[in-house]
Amino acid sequence: MLDDRIDLHITRLHEAVGWGRGPATEMLNSMTERFQSFGSDAPAMALKQLTTLVHRQATVMGFADVFVLLTVLFVAIAISGLVMKRPAAVAAGAGGH
Repeated sequence: MLDDRIDLHITRLHEAVGWGRGPATEMLNSMTERFQSFGSDAPAMALKQLTTLVHRQATVMGFADVFVLLTVLFVAIAISGLVMKRPAAVAAGAGGH
C-alpha cells in the first residue's frame, strides 16, 4: 500500500510541477541560478534537485496516508474490543469428555 500511495502522490506532484506551472518554473530557475557556480550542468543539476524534492515529498505524503489508515484501524480495533461481551463462565464439573 505504501508503494501505491507514493506512486499516486508522485503522479499528482509531477502534474503540479509541470513545465507550464509558474511556481515550478520559478523554483527551477532559482535553483539553476544557485547551481551556476558549478558549471554548465546547472540546469540538469537543478532538475535533478527538483525531482528529488518531489520524490521526497511524495514519500512523506505516502507515509502519512499509511499512518492515517493504521490509526483508523487501531481505533476500530479498540472500539470493537470495548464493545465485545465477555464469554459466559463454564459451569464447574463440565468435563471435556
